Amino acid sequence: MKRKMFSKLMALLMAGAMTLSSAPVTAQAAYAREVTEDSIIADENAEDAAAGEGDMIDLTEDKENVGETGLIDFSEEEETVGETDSTDLIQTEAAVGEKGEDGLTEIAASEEEALVEEMLGDGIDGSYYALVNIPYAEFYASEGDDDVDAVSSSTKVKPRATNLAGGSYHVSETGEDITGITYPVKLSSEYLFDLAMMVNSGEITVITDEDSKSYTIRLRGQEVPVTLTGKEVLFESPSYSIYILDEEPVSYKEATLENGKFVFGPASGNVNTVEGASASQITYFARHADVEIKLDGISVDDGANVSGVVVTDEDGNQYALRHIVNLWRNTEIGFNFDDAKLGALIGKTITNIRYYLSNGKITDYPVEISLKPYLLMNIPYGEFYAAEGDDAVDAVSSSTKAKPRATNLSGGSYHVSEAGDDISGVVYPVKVGADGLSALKAMKNEGTLAVITDNASKEYTITLRGKETVVTLTGKEVLFESPTYSFYVLGEEPASYKELTVDESGAFAFDKATGEADTVEGLTGNVKLNARHANVEITLNGVEIPEAGEGEDPIYVSGVVVTDENGSLYALRHVAELWRNTQIGWNYDDARLGALTGTTITNIRYYLNNGRITDYPCEIAYKIAKYNESASNPALIQADDQTAEQLATYLGAIETVTINGTEYNNKETPVIVTADVKDENGNVTVSAGTIDLNVESDGKKIFDGGEYELTVKAVAHDDYTFKLVAPTITMGGDQEIAIDRLEADQIGLTTDGNPAYLRAVKVDGEALTVPSDYEAMGPEDNLSVLFTKEFQKTLKIGEHEIEVVYANGTDTTKLTVKDTNVAVTGVKLNKTSAKLLKGKTLQLKATVTPADATDKTVTWKSSNSAVAAVDKNGKVTAKKTGSAKITVTTKDGKKTAVCTVTVYERIPVYRFYNRKTGDHMYTISEAERKALSKAGWKAEGIACHVPKSSSKPVYRLYNKSNGDHMFTISTAERKAMISAGWVYEGIGFYSDSEKTVPMYRLYNPNARSGYHFFTGSKKERDALIKAGWKDEKIGFYGN
Repeated sequence: MKRKMFSKLMALLMAGAMTLSSAPVTAQAAYAREVTEDSIIADENAEDAAAGEGDMIDLTEDKENVGETGLIDFSEEEETVGETDSTDLIQTEAAVGEKGEDGLTEIAASEEEALVEEMLGDGIDGSYYALVNIPYAEFYASEGDDDVDAVSSSTKVKPRATNLAGGSYHVSETGEDITGITYPVKLSSEYLFDLAMMVNSGEITVITDEDSKSYTIRLRGQEVPVTLTGKEVLFESPSYSIYILDEEPVSYKEATLENGKFVFGPASGNVNTVEGASASQITYFARHADVEIKLDGISVDDGANVSGVVVTDEDGNQYALRHIVNLWRNTEIGFNFDDAKLGALIGKTITNIRYYLSNGKITDYPVEISLKPYLLMNIPYGEFYAAEGDDAVDAVSSSTKAKPRATNLSGGSYHVSEAGDDISGVVYPVKVGADGLSALKAMKNEGTLAVITDNASKEYTITLRGKETVVTLTGKEVLFESPTYSFYVLGEEPASYKELTVDESGAFAFDKATGEADTVEGLTGNVKLNARHANVEITLNGVEIPEAGEGEDPIYVSGVVVTDENGSLYALRHVAELWRNTQIGWNYDDARLGALTGTTITNIRYYLNNGRITDYPCEIAYKIAKYNESASNPALIQADDQTAEQLATYLGAIETVTINGTEYNNKETPVIVTADVKDENGNVTVSAGTIDLNVESDGKKIFDGGEYELTVKAVAHDDYTFKLVAPTITMGGDQEIAIDRLEADQIGLTTDGNPAYLRAVKVDGEALTVPSDYEAMGPEDNLSVLFTKEFQKTLKIGEHEIEVVYANGTDTTKLTVKDTNVAVTGVKLNKTSAKLLKGKTLQLKATVTPADATDKTVTWKSSNSAVAAVDKNGKVTAKKTGSAKITVTTKDGKKTAVCTVTVYERIPVYRFYNRKTGDHMYTISEAERKALSKAGWKAEGIACHVPKSSSKPVYRLYNKSNGDHMFTISTAERKAMISAGWVYEGIGFYSDSEKTVPMYRLYNPNARSGYHFFTGSKKERDALIKAGWKDEKIGFYGN
């Protein structure tokens, strides 16, 4: 129909064009104006006039087809037409007019007018439509990307395969490139003559339904025949080849001719929008391209090909795709990292994909495809820790050759050598941009790193403690024994990551790990000195390493950074300073960590291989003991701020004791002896360092009565100096000795008598009994008599006469006992009430009044030890939910004080955000948490903690129309919302009855969904109010 009319008209124009080929330019130019119904015949006359009788072109190429007039006879027989299949010449005798005066055959003006009228009068405003081969750059220039070249192909096969490159075209039959796109074009009739000239000169090829082409290509080792017919021939035809369409397509580009060149405008027509498209799979470092994206939800009409695709990013930038190199199988797209244009998509989110089909249909597919690649990468220790505060960390050399290859000992690290010579660094999530990806690709091609996939596996055998152990690594675990910078592509954004940058020299740098660290209180550490693995070994209590669920990858410790009291940071390495996740240590002579010895550790930060970062505030110190100032039983005992474990560590670290300037090795001359202190049940509660007053050096007593200054030196502890007075009572004179009946320290006396001659010791004439009343000891001429505590308690206040009876005489002295007791008047606790999380502890402190009370002894008791237990030192341990009263009672006066302890449990409420709807979701369900993450919701961490149960349920409702969720503690609001069509989903969680942490509720009056938002942050609340949200006060309470 239209195609046939176009062919007829082109035949007329071409005939005119051939006649005009020798005419003046002005005459040809006169012809190149708008072709209308009234102008065709006029143009014929102008052509005749311009040509003249003597300038006619002889068209008689075939004598057999020449009529009597000497001109071509256009008869009905097809043979007279020749082989010009693309031009349907007039084939009826009715089309042959009378011979004119100039000898030319005249075409009846009425027929030409009818032809034009039929073609243009009922056409589309003097226009016609064609499929045109448009070079990529000219097609995409008006679609948002003006920098697109042809596709060079080394295979020379794929460009000629219609199933791979359909919708495109290529000029060369060798398949060297893909030149551009075949797409519908609207052409104005004013350019018909120009087209005829271009067809005549061979600049444009007209494809008709009669055209066909066949060839054979070789794909994957098989010969594949390709047959092109009709408009399909455009697939392997020159640029600007055209095929005339019978009908107006749904969309098209409008073309103009400027200086003999086509200029194509933007595609016009309706653009369909189809929701629901997504990326079913994103593969980095893939086989076909560095980034390959498989799309779901894309529809391509039967019989149509994909002519072009334009991708839009979050910033509105547009990127054109080309067949084979960026687009294949219609729904798979991709690009290389180093692509000058498309490489910029790395780090961005694709928000729309526009498809141009060969039938003119244009469809927008709104999407949210994040191209922010996160890798689990092998990072050398020095490069990992440089941004974390310690820039002097080397690899770990290992002499065992086995520990570096044992995942239970060094999981979270990696090693390059299969010999197990060292541990090279850590395995941690990394965010990478286009530059970094290009650098990694180059290293991959050089073979200096490995790209680990889920299909990777490795197995080897190591010998630990004489036993052979088989180690099997699968998937990302293979990083454990892979080269530096090897990586595994993660499927989603990790909780935290380092960002990789590449400088001009190609060197890598890793920024500080992103994201806020969780904080977990309650960490303690047991310190051992001169231990088996290291000089200083600390076993940490309270570190939380999540266990991987069934089918999940193991979770390991990638790194640990220790902070001391001065704010200095110290990085730890696997096996050397970190083992079994919760044990750390170092040697005194370590150039880096040796400085930690003797300081207080105030924080320990853990980096896990899943990106989680946790801070553990603590106070792990090398505390020294204190001197008890007891004259009769001198000892180093537990200091007020010291734990029993710290005292034991201190006593074990004592090396020397200097007494009045003379230094003694405490191991060779044990001045301070560790002795266990037991409670009433015989259980050891703490060790004390008893000072042996009878210790000798070179056969002589060190303590021989009088005052002594002692300085104790212990490894990793400060020196401790105190004064000791050896207890003596000089015989011969009256003495006043104050005895505190409540403490009843052991009192002694010395004489110059010989113990061998001792017969009795009398008090007020009464002979004492050995050993219940006293002990006698000492060398010749230096008798010591020590009264037992039990006996001292029997002495009455007042003056007593003491007799020491020897075989050769009696020594006497007087002892005056005074009552120095100061009575207790009261006791207070540092807390009268406290809330305590189950499993946590609270140290209560009792203050006895007056401050100089003689006996400050107190006892502790819990009204419900099953809920909250208390030890003899007032340390409360939360056991289970409930309430208990902790009572402290003074021994003197039975004064009491009470602290009410409420034990509670809490669970986290996780917050998620839906980027598409703006809705926020709050859940305590681990299963729902995983499902939301899988569904594309963004995890925003823990919104708050709530009790497991309370009297205040938080109701959860769902709006089917917009996907919004709502949480309320109001039963009235719940009923109103149900009446309004909301679906009641039950109790989401419980509000804290104690109203500990307010969760603010805000309302967005401008939102389509996600109207309500809950936050415990005043800062976030105020920012939202400032942004236009309405403050709805407190929604519920966390704890």
